[in-house]
Amino acid sequence: MKKEIIYDSSTRPVYTHLRPIVLLLLSAGNELAKDDEWGEDRTGYYCLLRRPIDFDLIEAQFAIPEFIRLERGHSCVECDKTWASIRTI
Repeated sequence: MKKEIIYDSSTRPVYTHLRPIVLLLLSAGNELAKDDEWGEDRTGYYCLLRRPIDFDLIEAQFAIPEFIRLERGHSCVECDKTWASIRTI
């Protein structure tokens, strides 16, 4: 199976390339921690999830470029190009 590529520098808003990861995690049973899928603070855009991130599922589905960090120890996905992140509460 060919893995999906998740980054295109022309997409807007800047977190759009991480949205397929969020949708995958939600379809696998995770839940949003807030009413809105994406929020923004001084560090950038973020998506908060209630359950732990399934990193193995993400790696099985997507070709992850090196600037998107799967931070297992911190339970988050961070993009070093856009500063967007997916985190658990």
